[in-house]
Amino acid sequence: MSSTTDDRAAGAVLGLAVGDALGRGGSGWGAATAAAVPVLTAVAAGESLTDESTQDRVVAAWADLVEDGEDLGAPTTAVLRSLREPTAAAARGAARIVTGADDGGALLRTAPVALGFLPSPTASGLARSAARIAALTQPDPEVGEACALWSAAIHLAVRAGELDLRGGLGVLPEDRRAIWSARVDAAEAGDEPEHGAVGLLQAAWSVVRSTPVPDERPGAHLRAALEAAAPLGPSVAALAGSLLGARWGASAVPAAWRRALHGWPGLSAEDLTRAAVLAANGGLGDGTGWPAVDRVRPVGPGVLVPHPHDDGVLLGSLAALDDLPPDVDAVVALCRIGRRQTDRERVAFWLVDQPGRNPNLDLVLQDAVDTIAALRAEGRRVLVHGAEGRSRTPAVGALYAAVHRGVAPSRALEDVAAALPDAAPAPFLEEAVLRIGEAFAAEPPKRLLLVDLDTAVIDLASGVRRLPASAQVGRPDETPGIIGLADPLPGAIAGFARLAEVYDARLLAPPPWPGSSAWQQRLDWVALHFGALEADDAGRPNPAHRRLVLADRAVLPRDALLVDGGQDGRGAQDADGFPGERVRLGDPAVADWAALVDHLVAPERTGRRASATAPARSRDRTAGRPALTAWLLESLRVHAGSASPVQVARDVQRLHGDELRRAGDLEVTWQHDLRRIAAHLREEGRLAPSADGLWRLAR
Repeated sequence: MSSTTDDRAAGAVLGLAVGDALGRGGSGWGAATAAAVPVLTAVAAGESLTDESTQDRVVAAWADLVEDGEDLGAPTTAVLRSLREPTAAAARGAARIVTGADDGGALLRTAPVALGFLPSPTASGLARSAARIAALTQPDPEVGEACALWSAAIHLAVRAGELDLRGGLGVLPEDRRAIWSARVDAAEAGDEPEHGAVGLLQAAWSVVRSTPVPDERPGAHLRAALEAAAPLGPSVAALAGSLLGARWGASAVPAAWRRALHGWPGLSAEDLTRAAVLAANGGLGDGTGWPAVDRVRPVGPGVLVPHPHDDGVLLGSLAALDDLPPDVDAVVALCRIGRRQTDRERVAFWLVDQPGRNPNLDLVLQDAVDTIAALRAEGRRVLVHGAEGRSRTPAVGALYAAVHRGVAPSRALEDVAAALPDAAPAPFLEEAVLRIGEAFAAEPPKRLLLVDLDTAVIDLASGVRRLPASAQVGRPDETPGIIGLADPLPGAIAGFARLAEVYDARLLAPPPWPGSSAWQQRLDWVALHFGALEADDAGRPNPAHRRLVLADRAVLPRDALLVDGGQDGRGAQDADGFPGERVRLGDPAVADWAALVDHLVAPERTGRRASATAPARSRDRTAGRPALTAWLLESLRVHAGSASPVQVARDVQRLHGDELRRAGDLEVTWQHDLRRIAAHLREEGRLAPSADGLWRLAR
């Protein structure tokens, strides 16, 4: 398998687990992933799932899971508890006797099944295997068909990088294909899902298909779709996550989710990743033994130097892990690492040091530097390392300086390269650092803002006033249906829309109790007061469309900003575990929504330029372009007529840095403008066409 295929195979399992955890409102996975782990373990060991002894071990592990108190759904739990001996034959027999509605549980265990069949270009054997695993607890042939269809979709996504549920219809009996095709049509049309495995498949596919794929960083589709699926519960989110991960890869799963991810039987995201890669390769590691080895042998000497713009960050090589300073308590790994290579917390990134091998390159680089910043915000001293500390290490180190330390990208590359003994970042990584760094300098990303729905948006007191007098005692705010009776707080709807212009604004709600309708009530309330569509008739975007987050506060990002209130004592807890900055609606400085908006949109809080500066920026850039054109051509002449964009940028920074600093907004846009100027010069015939990325004077 290729590195891209391995990435996607790991993504199928990680996507399942993070979807499960998000749907549960926390960072721990539940039954959906726990029941898939024994199947994954078997495939990772190179075992055949059609072998009866393998199925015996899977059933025995499920029985242990139920014994540990995990609820695998009523039908599956009933089957397993009825067994005298936890064998596959006994489970199949019990499944035919034990009655119970299909809850879709069998479908959730199919993600690892596909990984054992990746070498095969067809999914026919996979379909039979998926159906046999399903039959261990659910004898209904239709459930087996759902498992076969979803497994085939995962197989196609991993092998071909396509999201196409219909592509698997060929694995079904011919007389069943039209039925399932109609069900897929219904899911894509947004129709009400059916029940059991069929409905679960429809709901998951509906979310996957209806969530737009971004033009830039398409791998971000995984995060967007999972955030849309989470409110629908752990089963839908887990199933959707398995297919999304199979398409976009483990490299698209945010590190913040992976760091917190855990679950039965005491595993982490890294454990799931290693098992998935082994499963995709018949249980075998690569030439170095990875991912099954405890230690990957370093290549080259140990490199360990302080980051030139943050001495709390060290830059180094894999060999540096053998002799880390004791105050280094976090490791950001940019290359393969053994299971026991270090005892410090480590966050690994799927970054291949070869061009064309990183489908989520910008996403991974951005996530890596954001993770370094998050670790530093926690007070950690961080080692960032690649294999030799020559290519990936300086690239990520430079991008961290550009994005989080305010250093111009070209200068960051130069400074980091000077700090390392033998830095030679790959050209494709240098280009990515400049591209991402320039875009960030031109327009910093919005800060995440979470507004507590119950305490800062909904006026629960208005709902209480509509209750009968007899119900207005004790804790009327906990009365069933109270959400639907309540109005918005004055100014909340318009205020949230205004904040969404300058923040990545989300509405926050607590995870509901099992069986509670509270979550649906909140969804209905948001649809009623904000609207149910993505935009109104005039084309104005709905700021709350797919922006309702179900999460415990303790798992929210540290760099987020939380707005809550203190109605009836709700939200007034100071011990709820939220680690970041909080603004309390109702405090003297932010007594109401008008004051809150004024407080939060101030430029010094958002870090974003006020709109009044836009004309000045435009004038600065327009006036500066003739100078940039001259400097670009000057650099090419110095380099005998051809140079890389990085070389040109370094020359401009070195020779004309003072002039750039006097040019207002041009200082943060000039590198982007250089590229546009080069494109214009090619159109005019002053630069020659180029297939290798170099800029050349026309002859």
